[in-house]
Amino acid sequence: MDGKIHCPNVCAAKAAEAERKRKAQQNIYEKGARLRASYVDQAKKQRAQHEKKLAELLHKLEVVKKRADEVKTAWEKEEMSDQLVREMQKQSPLYKQLEKRQDMIQSLSRAMNNAVDELRTVARIVEGLGVDEELPAVKSMKEAYDLWLGETEDGKSLTLDNKLDDIRDWAPPQAEIDSLANADLLAVLNEQPGDVVLESKANLWHIPSYLPETLVPVYEQFVSWIVHTLVRLDVISPDQARGATGRALDAARAAHEASVAQLDELNKEIESHKDALKEQTNKYGRNNEFEALRGTCMTKDMGSYTYELCFGGKSTQISNNDGYRFDLGRFSRFDVNQQYDVTDDRHYLSMMYDHGQGCWNGPTRTTRVTLECGEANELLKVIEAEKCTYTMHVKTPAVCFPLKTDSDVADEAHIDHEEL
Repeated sequence: MDGKIHCPNVCAAKAAEAERKRKAQQNIYEKGARLRASYVDQAKKQRAQHEKKLAELLHKLEVVKKRADEVKTAWEKEEMSDQLVREMQKQSPLYKQLEKRQDMIQSLSRAMNNAVDELRTVARIVEGLGVDEELPAVKSMKEAYDLWLGETEDGKSLTLDNKLDDIRDWAPPQAEIDSLANADLLAVLNEQPGDVVLESKANLWHIPSYLPETLVPVYEQFVSWIVHTLVRLDVISPDQARGATGRALDAARAAHEASVAQLDELNKEIESHKDALKEQTNKYGRNNEFEALRGTCMTKDMGSYTYELCFGGKSTQISNNDGYRFDLGRFSRFDVNQQYDVTDDRHYLSMMYDHGQGCWNGPTRTTRVTLECGEANELLKVIEAEKCTYTMHVKTPAVCFPLKTDSDVADEAHIDHEEL
């Protein structure tokens, strides 16, 4: 021995261990990167589907709007035609007679009610008179009154109210009188005897059913013009015209309501696809890689509580004692401290969940999430860094971004130097 101290050479072993760890980390990264690429590809397909469907719906909207305008115009014209026919009907002798009889029914009803009320007043006066033997006239009046009241089947005297009810029973029920007095005379005029028979055949001869949609408004306008011309020439009566225009008006109104409902439904569907595309841009990452993780939730049991984090959703603390759930916030944005541009990978390495359940004498709960590349979605750690402020650490393939080349690293260093 030369007396020198010989130290074991551990460099090779350390280098080998470092290389093993590097390869393991590289393997994890490559698997995560492949998963992230599949997330991005899936998001592209979904976005393309949304864009295609949106384009189709917008084109359809223009067609439906045009048709809705035509239907509305036809409906408005039918309303004008219907009003014109109504005015013609009101000038007819039959309408005038019905109107006069209706007024008479109302007058007779009021007269009967007034007579009964006056009779009640007189009867009350008679009931209030005392029977005095020295006043034969009063006694005779009382006897006549009792005789007028009459008796029930078991021999008991009728009360005044019973007698007045009997008098009212001589007339039709008040409800029937009111119904006749307030009936829609135009509706009465339009109840033609042949309506039921014609209705059964209407579907067979409903010409608009056989026409293209674009020709239906033209056809309806033509029919309306024909009907009004025939009325003016006294070929058909206003009542007959009213039957035709009434059915046309009902059909036009139904078509208008259907077109409005179709427009509303179409606009809702369009907004749904627009919102989905907007969400992809603001909520699911630069390449929409987090879109595939929508609804994906991770949990971590930390003893007293189990914590749950849902991508794009909310953060929750669940009591392991009674199962009570505390809302720790909903996804708000990437880049908790808002340090990086959206084109920078680091912008997507943290997430803010805020506006959670309020703390007792404290702020609303919030959650700050840090992300690192991993081959699976996993919630690793949860701590309450400050009162009502929670920090979570998560692994996910969604942040396994493409590796940077040496020139990318050099460019970033140059930019940092320029900023300094």
